[in-house]
Amino acid sequence: MEELRQAQKDFLTGFYTREHLVSTLLQRIIDANLHKEKFSILLVDIDHFKKINDKYGHLWGDEFLKFVASTLRLCLENKGVIFRYGGDEFVVLFSTPDSKEAYLLARQFNLIMRNRPFLFNGHLFRLTISCGLATYPDDAKGAEGLLKLADKALYFSKRYGRNTTTRAGKIAIKKFKIISVVFLEVLLLAALVFSLNTYIFKGALQKFLGRLPLRIILPLGTEAETAITLKSGELIYGRIIAEDDDKIVVEVSFSRGSCTMHIERDLIGNITHAEGN
Repeated sequence: MEELRQAQKDFLTGFYTREHLVSTLLQRIIDANLHKEKFSILLVDIDHFKKINDKYGHLWGDEFLKFVASTLRLCLENKGVIFRYGGDEFVVLFSTPDSKEAYLLARQFNLIMRNRPFLFNGHLFRLTISCGLATYPDDAKGAEGLLKLADKALYFSKRYGRNTTTRAGKIAIKKFKIISVVFLEVLLLAALVFSLNTYIFKGALQKFLGRLPLRIILPLGTEAETAITLKSGELIYGRIIAEDDDKIVVEVSFSRGSCTMHIERDLIGNITHAEGN
């Protein structure tokens, strides 16, 4: 660590440079093996930093970088060693062997960064950061693998919402939860669409049937002696029980009873009697 203290630091942020990260990480692995303990590294990236540079220019971008670096120092400098990994990325090499504590510290940094306003050149900004956390030796046994998994976890945070920290060992669980939520949303949407379409279909069907001739069809097992076709196209099955010069009375039977209908003769187009009657 004495060699690291004498190492040259990044002029913009004041953190150790990337050149010293690998050697420090290798030494940390040796110490962890010696003492049979764990440790975690945190990869930090500013959300939408390219858009900031494109919109305001690199001079403003540098000020944003320094602001994030100052917040990172405020939150985590006494919890480990911080490096500027390149561009808008930083690496925190935690001194704590507890991976859960490292995760909680990272989430606290997320929260403070989001809620800490940045006033610059008469404008008020709010920045967020995404992080990926990997733990030795649970996630990887070497320095390169550890950095790759931290980067993979960072990419997961970026892809699924930003402004959060993802642990490399929890990616599969988080992905399953996301897929489950998406699947449930698709099912609910499909159910909603089906219900809506069914409602529309029923309405259209009812409207269509309203234009068709009304048919009274007897259930199986009942006898219909007469079929009366009205001029309007309606068809009535039943038994004539009374008639005069102006109208006829038809008894229509159902499985649970019957009813009578009085039909004006002027409305009748045709009367067909069943065979044998």
